Amino acid sequence: MTICDRIFDIIQEKRLKTSELAKKLEIKQSVISNWKKRNTNPPIEYSVVICEFLGISLEYLITGKEKQEGLTENEMEMLKYFRQLPEQLQLRELGRLESKAEQYSSGKSSNSMIG
Repeated sequence: MTICDRIFDIIQEKRLKTSELAKKLEIKQSVISNWKKRNTNPPIEYSVVICEFLGISLEYLITGKEKQEGLTENEMEMLKYFRQLPEQLQLRELGRLESKAEQYSSGKSSNSMIG
């Protein structure tokens, strides 16, 4: 998969708009459309802004792989699904996890936290 493929896959997965990306990059939307049509990678100087917009690392944009040092398989799987969510849902899920973690650390039984 190319960098261009990854960009447009993530845009689709997260239900983002290329017009928003164009605005962030301060370019015309037609430039982004041409990347897709021609399957060409954007200029390197746009990489950091693209990664910030998509919520991914530069390493993932370039290689399609993320450094997962110290993460368990379950954590990696959760991270994969988390990144597929739009930012608003990511924030909602973070709040839910934080609440569950607080309940757990305050001594409540883990059985009461399911669901």
